[in-house]
Amino acid sequence: MLLFLIVLMIPICIPFIFIPFWTRKTESFGVSIPEEAYQRPDFKKMRRSYAWIMSLLAVIITAILAFTASGRNENFIGIMYTILIFAYVT
Repeated sequence: MLLFLIVLMIPICIPFIFIPFWTRKTESFGVSIPEEAYQRPDFKKMRRSYAWIMSLLAVIITAILAFTASGRNENFIGIMYTILIFAYVT
C-alpha cells in the first residue's frame, strides 16, 4: 500500500511543479501581464525557481511519507498521507 501511495504522489505533484509553464502567456502566477513580459529574464527565473522549490518539496514530502509510514498500520498511513498532501498543497 505504501508503494502505491508513493506512486500516487506523482500525478499530484506534477501539476503543481509545471503550472507556471502551462498557463497562458498573459498570466504569471495568477497576475495578468503583457504577453511580451512573459519572456523577461526575471519572470523566467521566477518560474524556474518555483518549479525547483515545488520539486524539492515533493521529494521531501514523499521521503517523509516513506520513512514515517513504513511498518505502520493502514490507518496511520492514510492519516499521514492526507496530512502530507494537505501540507504540500498549502
